[in-house]
Amino acid sequence: MVASVAALILVIVFALAVFCNCVTEESKNCHFRTIFNFGASNSDTGGLVAGYGLASLPPNGETFFKKPSGRFCDGRLVIDFLCEGIRLPFLSPYLDSVGSNFSHGANFAIAGATVNSADSTLPLPVQVEQFKRFKARVLDKISRGEDPANLLPPREAFEKALYTLDIGQNDISDAFTANLTLPQINGLVIPQTVNNIVSQLKNLYSEGGRNFVVHNTGPLGCLPRTLADIRSDISELDENGCAVAYNDASQTFNRELKDACTKLTAQLSGATIVYVDIYSIKYSLIANASQYGLCASLPTQNHKNYGFIRLIKLYILAGFEHPLEACCGYGGPPYNFNDDIRCSNTGIVNGRNVTYELCEDPSKSVSWDGIHYTERANFLVWSQIVSAKYSQPPLTPYQACH
Repeated sequence: MVASVAALILVIVFALAVFCNCVTEESKNCHFRTIFNFGASNSDTGGLVAGYGLASLPPNGETFFKKPSGRFCDGRLVIDFLCEGIRLPFLSPYLDSVGSNFSHGANFAIAGATVNSADSTLPLPVQVEQFKRFKARVLDKISRGEDPANLLPPREAFEKALYTLDIGQNDISDAFTANLTLPQINGLVIPQTVNNIVSQLKNLYSEGGRNFVVHNTGPLGCLPRTLADIRSDISELDENGCAVAYNDASQTFNRELKDACTKLTAQLSGATIVYVDIYSIKYSLIANASQYGLCASLPTQNHKNYGFIRLIKLYILAGFEHPLEACCGYGGPPYNFNDDIRCSNTGIVNGRNVTYELCEDPSKSVSWDGIHYTERANFLVWSQIVSAKYSQPPLTPYQACH
């Protein structure tokens, strides 16, 4: 009984602290009404499924949507929480022709996308070209008065919108898969990737974009897929069990991307580029897994502000268990990942038909499917993003117009 009361007090104190912080910060917000997102599977809200006519299969979506939603997650992604935080609906994938509403923006991200390779699924340069075509068609429709259902953004939205970008991780992973050495990746692949990101940010700027949030890449060496594929001996792992070489490449990419964003901000008059250190946030989920015991959960879409001004539900959760093991996959501990039998799939192992294995409670896992994060992990990542503690300059995404 005493423990329950203490837990409740902790929750109330936490809620009040966040509430006060939100009221203070609200006046600094830019009141974005439109978001355009570019990236890969971490922020794909259904682009791959729509674009390639693929089936979206369970158990994806089970936690929040109660059915597959085109996301590689049991629920919401960071971009979904970002939208909820300013009372915007979830972003419709640009490629989804049924039921989409683009009045508040569009999502050009698609799973598997890279920055450099034209062979990947719609790389970043193609996503930006799609945006340019989208903008041109929207402006043409508006000039003709052809948006009776108000499903398109207004003319002024393109200059006032928030542009978010989370991409580059597949370029690094693909380089390792191609057996490039770490010096080759750090010296060749990463500079090319960063330079191409800069080029596309300039393209978006030339189209009127002024408010940008750029995520760096997470610790690729901590993904169950990475660890299962390389089966490193202990000398190649850090103290938290992550692959050193992959994380070294991730950090090299992040340093160069941060420098590039700083330089680009100085070059682009009137632009704000907020660089967010996603790596540190996500690595903390692994390194401090047992400490993530207090969690504020927002299980509905009706809360009013990013800081939980309306708290729908609060509860205590245990810390993450087995942070390097996928919740949904095949193979069991330590990683529960098999490239041939991914989450939602079946396959043949040792001559017998097998299917994926699903953990009892995704909220106790960092990794959903060995590559992507669970909804709870995404929520915690978002909660740190909006603290501005991991941003340069120290602004939340909602303040990226200053």
